[in-house]
Amino acid sequence: MVATAAEDGVRYDDTLVAIADFASSTRRAAMTEEAVHAIVRLHLDAIGCAAGGFAGEPSRIARELASSYPDERGVSVFGVSHKTIADYGVFANSSQTRHLDFNDVYSGSVVGGGHPSDMAAALFGTAEMLGRPGADVVVALYTAYEIYGAIADTYPVRRRGFDQGANLAVSTSAGLGRLLGLTPLQIRNAISIALTAGLPLRAVRAGELSHWKGCAAAYATMTAMFATRLAQAGMTGPPAVFTGTDGFEHHITDGTPLSLEFSTDDRGRSIGERAQIKFYPSEQSTQGPIGVALALRDRIPSLDAIEKIHVETYHLAWHEIGGGQGDAKEKWDPRTRESADHSLPYVIAAALVDGEVTIDTFELERVHDRALRPLMAKVEIVVDDAMTKAYEEEWKLSSRLSIHLTDGTVVTGSVEYPKGHTENPLDDEELSAKYRTMTPKVMSDADADRLLELLWQLDSLDSLDEIAALYRGWNVR
Repeated sequence: MVATAAEDGVRYDDTLVAIADFASSTRRAAMTEEAVHAIVRLHLDAIGCAAGGFAGEPSRIARELASSYPDERGVSVFGVSHKTIADYGVFANSSQTRHLDFNDVYSGSVVGGGHPSDMAAALFGTAEMLGRPGADVVVALYTAYEIYGAIADTYPVRRRGFDQGANLAVSTSAGLGRLLGLTPLQIRNAISIALTAGLPLRAVRAGELSHWKGCAAAYATMTAMFATRLAQAGMTGPPAVFTGTDGFEHHITDGTPLSLEFSTDDRGRSIGERAQIKFYPSEQSTQGPIGVALALRDRIPSLDAIEKIHVETYHLAWHEIGGGQGDAKEKWDPRTRESADHSLPYVIAAALVDGEVTIDTFELERVHDRALRPLMAKVEIVVDDAMTKAYEEEWKLSSRLSIHLTDGTVVTGSVEYPKGHTENPLDDEELSAKYRTMTPKVMSDADADRLLELLWQLDSLDSLDEIAALYRGWNVR
């Protein structure tokens, strides 16, 4: 694409114009009921994940920072009795949502995606500040999800060493622009400022993973929030941020012009309808192997009888969670929670030993348990080319486990669509059950039930005040 659109003599990227025009023109009346319901489900899931992640150390750090900056015109923060300055509050809430690595996934057709519900805190918080109804949150989230998906389907950010914050910078600022009622020109500037200021490195997801693994996306949404308010006040950004000199495409593509499009899939599904809701609190590509390991567990006479655990999977899984980034040491001996939920050897061993993988699986005492290491050492991971092709072309999360026993027996199982995949989704009752496994960490059953009721009704709520008040009442229980 070339920068052809002009306004007041300034020539803008066609991509920038297309995103801003889409954001400013989105209307609730044009959304299908299926698309609305999907957004409600994804937001509910994000809140459940935030409850589960509330007690995490990075969550505590971010929450304490936000609580030090009270602002009654600001946003409500999970577990802080007063409202806080918007930027810090949004960072804290988004960090808590992301902490468990349990929130949604949209990979994109060029493997450029990540976790779009990281945007939820910025959009809900802004709507709260503006006194908007729940339907406005739904429209803003829908807008942001569609843009997130279009970016993820076009730009291979992961392959170029950049993190998903690039997607979030664009989509969050566009969704906020829609919520704030900005002009298309203001939305262009918001996107441009956010993207140039928020292009993060994927170093955050290699080696021994740190607290920042779960906070990098929150920082991108916070940056987008600040950029959008600057644009609202009249600040301008680079008009050719995508295709201009040293623009986004210069760093992301191989020189081939790319064309971003907004469209449903061949089944008429929106991005929200195609986002995966996780069943286990760990990285996307662990979902299948965990399920297979649990299914095979009863067919193994004893763990001592295991000689080898052979795992075949697609390239991305090996690269991200199987030592493919030159980080085998960290994957076979994780030292942090963040490394453990991105370690295929760890989750397979924990599944076989414990018979479950839950939030507690990633408590540091369990992560550091040396008793798991001998079984982890028996895990070997190889890339299967057919599975790689199926992932990249059809988003099949394929994996095959062959557990070799000392008597020569081989116990084998495989999966293409693990529980939570869009082809094997959680139904509404299962989603509510997932939420309820995490809310006892932060609130009473009565409050959790009331919040769940309100979240399911988000699209029809006239006010967000009761939800926000329940958020402020969270506490470690």
